[in-house]
Amino acid sequence: LYQAYVLKIQIEALRRLKYRPTGGFCFSSLIDAAPSISSSILDADRVPKLACDAVQAACAAVLVVADPLPTELVAGQSIDLDVHVVSDLRTPIDFAVVDAVMTWPGGERRWRFGGPVGADDVVKVGRLQLDVPDAPGPIALDLQLAAGEVTSSNRYTTTITTT
Repeated sequence: LYQAYVLKIQIEALRRLKYRPTGGFCFSSLIDAAPSISSSILDADRVPKLACDAVQAACAAVLVVADPLPTELVAGQSIDLDVHVVSDLRTPIDFAVVDAVMTWPGGERRWRFGGPVGADDVVKVGRLQLDVPDAPGPIALDLQLAAGEVTSSNRYTTTITTT
């Protein structure tokens, strides 16, 4: 789980930079040579580890992303997250709609953003501002992008504490 989280957050950060200063990433080992715990995303039998799905999702041609959530949120804390759309498409997206939903035990908050996304571009589509509710437990941010045939979804989770 930790490997999947680290790769997701790191690849999304590199994707948002869009060639400034890097145009990609590589693995030191993609597949384990023998049964072991390693940094690869496929085991020795070529079975994908959990991180493999995270890498595939983070490498989608169109990706909706947010700033990562802290590992823990404190009730009453203010958070401010930017939401971006990363497109590797060779043609622009005339109009995309991004829906963001933050859910926690007993509540939710929704945002909606829309606009064009250029070809091979990164666009900041909005900002999510929230005072963390006094509802200890899990909190999740779900993002959905729709632009005709083009879709993307993403999810971030963390925990609310009271201290």
